[in-house]
Amino acid sequence: MTKPIIPIYRAKRLNSDEYVEGLYFNDAEGHWIVDEYTMSIDEECEKIDITTLAIHFDGMVDSNGKKIFASLSEEGKGGTVVKVNHSFKIKDHICKYESGRIVLEIVETVGKYYGVGRTMKESKVISIKD
Repeated sequence: MTKPIIPIYRAKRLNSDEYVEGLYFNDAEGHWIVDEYTMSIDEECEKIDITTLAIHFDGMVDSNGKKIFASLSEEGKGGTVVKVNHSFKIKDHICKYESGRIVLEIVETVGKYYGVGRTMKESKVISIKD
């Protein structure tokens, strides 16, 4: 039997510059991330800024094994900024989740790379896009 793939989320705490990671849920009071290990909704929840929500799937890692998170906002907030060494030029990209697939979008110019599995393994996490 295979283990189900449960994504991990990252977002800024509400009214803070600190990011938290875990499982995401929302209710009538707002948007929350709960620690993926304790899963104690009563005690370990963090209210988050939904505009900075990003998602990580198992295996989305850079060349050093560091998690890459794809932004769920149109502006790319909360997404991981990675440096990709293309054969033609080193550029910074923001990782986003669009239309059910992961996309690397060039930060300085218009341009996207689909099918980024290989590209992620050639990249290095450098920051989170605020």
